[in-house]
Amino acid sequence: MEKIVELRNVSMFFRSRSGLLKSIVVKAVDGVSLYVGKAETLALVGESGSGKTTVAKLSLRLLKPTGGRIIFEGVDITYTPEKELRWFRRKAQAVFQDPYSSINPYMTIRQIVEEPLILHKVEGDKVGIVEEALEAVRLIPAEEYLDKYPHMHSGGQRQRVGIARALVLKPIYIAADEPVSMIDASSRAEILYLLRELQEKRGISFLYITHDMATARHFSDRIAVMHLGKIVEIAESNDIVNNPLHPYTQALIEAVPDPNPANRFRERKTVSGEPLNPANPPEGCRFHPRCPYVMDICRLNDPELKEIKKGHYVACHLY
Repeated sequence: MEKIVELRNVSMFFRSRSGLLKSIVVKAVDGVSLYVGKAETLALVGESGSGKTTVAKLSLRLLKPTGGRIIFEGVDITYTPEKELRWFRRKAQAVFQDPYSSINPYMTIRQIVEEPLILHKVEGDKVGIVEEALEAVRLIPAEEYLDKYPHMHSGGQRQRVGIARALVLKPIYIAADEPVSMIDASSRAEILYLLRELQEKRGISFLYITHDMATARHFSDRIAVMHLGKIVEIAESNDIVNNPLHPYTQALIEAVPDPNPANRFRERKTVSGEPLNPANPPEGCRFHPRCPYVMDICRLNDPELKEIKKGHYVACHLY
């Protein structure tokens, strides 16, 4: 498979103040390797604070990594100066989580969607290009939306405007950071179906950030599970849901609500304890303080991500 975006052993450490004179290092991302193939959706799943959004920002080169390499279409852009990344900015876009704060409330819909065209000095009929983008996200007829403001629309419609803004430069890669988590349930499926349709028509590659294993299964081709700055499991979506290997992945899948009322009293496997602090990760496997299968080696050695069967990778001493 042709790789559009690839992260090779990427780390992102932040220095945070602790007290008046002390500072601590937060290992938000620690040695992550993954890729997104052409016209593929890779879902990155994990709890809040696991480092998912930082990985998305790194893939867009919104952050310069502490270590590792960022490759886009075979070109190493890890430390490329910003003024030389104009070509990359046109090809890689983002859809943000909050449709209320990610678009300017003082700009009209036309101005919001048109802004990338102005910044990148795209020539031609800009209004026509904006209308085409709005119609692509099913804001029809587009001319009725051009002079309206964001507050005149629902959360789902605002998110469609955000998607239209990302599409207007015709990118080949989009990082979607929990794009349906802050809109009503009736609109979530519509937005995900829309993204899938756009992918099929335009061949767009998606990095889909989510904490929802259910939507990850239906929207993505592969799932990568992230815990405390590290990837613990990667596989095809159906494989990882039907045959989860890592105890953390198993717990995430067990947490998905079961619609069958007959199973309402079934005991579920849950992860004990609270999520750990990335500023003070434990020695060895970072999941071992909460793992029901912990062994002595887990407390000493951090497991490597290994291919257990074709296309299915897991970082766990059980395998």
